[in-house]
Amino acid sequence: SILTLQSILFAFLCGAHVLVLRIIQELWQASGGVFNVDEVLQQMVFGLEEELELRSRASGLPPVSPLSASLPPSSIRADGLTPWGLVAGRATGLEL
Repeated sequence: SILTLQSILFAFLCGAHVLVLRIIQELWQASGGVFNVDEVLQQMVFGLEEELELRSRASGLPPVSPLSASLPPSSIRADGLTPWGLVAGRATGLEL
């Protein structure tokens, strides 16, 4: 009957609405979650800092301090992380 068809369509619409809201919630989270790129960005920053240090040594210029060394001490927590999740002065554990 028509009520069965309408109830099925209503169920599909509710399910789609919930899925869209869950995806938006995952994208809204600053860290953690399915669509998070924090670990990849940490590895990229670590690699760029290493490359800058190697290039500055090869050119004879004084070494460039890494981003983590230029942060004020108050922004580095006891576990070595900053509030932004960047690892301060050590590897992230993603090395190959």
